[in-house]
Amino acid sequence: MKAAELVIQAYAEAKLFTPMQQRVKLVDGNRVRVTEPMLPSMLFAYASTEQVEQYVKDTPHLNFLTYYYNHFTTSDGGKNPPLVVPYDQMMNFIRTTSVGSPHTLLLDPREADLKCGDRVRITGGPFCGVSGRVGRIRRQQRVVVQLLDLCCVATAYIPSAFLERIEENG
Repeated sequence: MKAAELVIQAYAEAKLFTPMQQRVKLVDGNRVRVTEPMLPSMLFAYASTEQVEQYVKDTPHLNFLTYYYNHFTTSDGGKNPPLVVPYDQMMNFIRTTSVGSPHTLLLDPREADLKCGDRVRITGGPFCGVSGRVGRIRRQQRVVVQLLDLCCVATAYIPSAFLERIEENG
């Protein structure tokens, strides 16, 4: 089983996920490889509203947990509701960030030039099965997976032979 599949399985069982990345940092003049969160202070939970409320509101020793609010919509009461990520977007995000490629990039949605824009599925290589939009990032053809308006993740370079165009509603 591939590493990405193991992470997806663990996410489905534990229902928690935080994307991690390996970086090389200088510590006391030495290069050290460290693993750190791609989105610090963010933990994704696969749960019902009631389950999340139990941890966020009803558990005193976890009072530091809070929602990430959707700043792009408002509820009937005029407040921002908690951000809910659609299942298929989350699975693509998990697959893309779990490959462990040092060339995977975390982007601000405004930074991703999606003018190429074709919706594709990757058919080979470590990102096989991921779907997103073709984009040119740092002069390379990559597939960009967008997580609502929160962030985008760009794969490493993907050759055209590994891309299959898919319909917008597929």
